[in-house]
Amino acid sequence: MLLVLFGPLQLLLLYIAISLLTLLLYGLDKQKAIKQHRRVPESTLHLFALLFGWPGALAGRQMFRHKTVKQPFTAILYLIIVLHLLLFTAYQFLQQGYLQFS
Repeated sequence: MLLVLFGPLQLLLLYIAISLLTLLLYGLDKQKAIKQHRRVPESTLHLFALLFGWPGALAGRQMFRHKTVKQPFTAILYLIIVLHLLLFTAYQFLQQGYLQFS
């Protein structure tokens, strides 16, 4: 897991950096939607959310009032968040010795 490779501080910095980039992508997509220009693909927005940018995705949805009604998009984003929380919880259980792989 990335916590093992990078450590908690580096992983936090990774979350912050990619979240800021994801937030910018949401703002860019909203601006393009208003101007009716070619949009940022939803798959790209999901990919950045999956790659540690989900806090920025949540912030971008609220700040720009963007992608808040579109249900399939919202469901996928929440699944990504649950996945991250499950992985973090599993890591914590491994660190505490509650889970062991033999």
